[in-house]
Amino acid sequence: YAPLDRRLAAVDEFVADNPGIEIVTQTGTVSGNAALDTAAQVAALLSANPVDGDVQAIWSHWNEFTRGAMTALSDAGRSDVAVYTVDLTDQELPFFWDETVDFRAASATNPATIGRSQVRLAWVKAAGNEEGNLLVEPALITKADLPDEEISFVELVEYVPAWNADDSTWPAWIKSLHERSAQ
Repeated sequence: YAPLDRRLAAVDEFVADNPGIEIVTQTGTVSGNAALDTAAQVAALLSANPVDGDVQAIWSHWNEFTRGAMTALSDAGRSDVAVYTVDLTDQELPFFWDETVDFRAASATNPATIGRSQVRLAWVKAAGNEEGNLLVEPALITKADLPDEEISFVELVEYVPAWNADDSTWPAWIKSLHERSAQ
């Protein structure tokens, strides 16, 4: 999984630049049952570190791993462990309101924004224009950004405006098509 490898490379660089961070263990295996496998691995980690504060945080770089970690934390009653992730779907969003876990933040891109960007990029390429890579910047979603009551994935943009942001520069003719379709 190349995207996961790139995320881990960024973490290695971050940890190297921040010597106060200690990685206790690394878990998570890409499999047909990644969430279940991760839940078992995190449960073992929590059993080996049963005292509040022994494990301060879990960082996950894929939503399947996040769900597994959340399951293990909830089952163990370990709301003392902060969870951060680089992925978010409608399946993980409710964990922000789950009092049995401490889901602090997610960095993710809105799938709808990615889809819109890909369609526009396809139009540009179909018109014969060569574009470089397209980068859709992720948004940071924190528990503090969200309301007290649970919201849906679609409502996220109301609380995290960056969730719907697309700062790409597009040709004028694409903007014109977009404006006409919005009317």
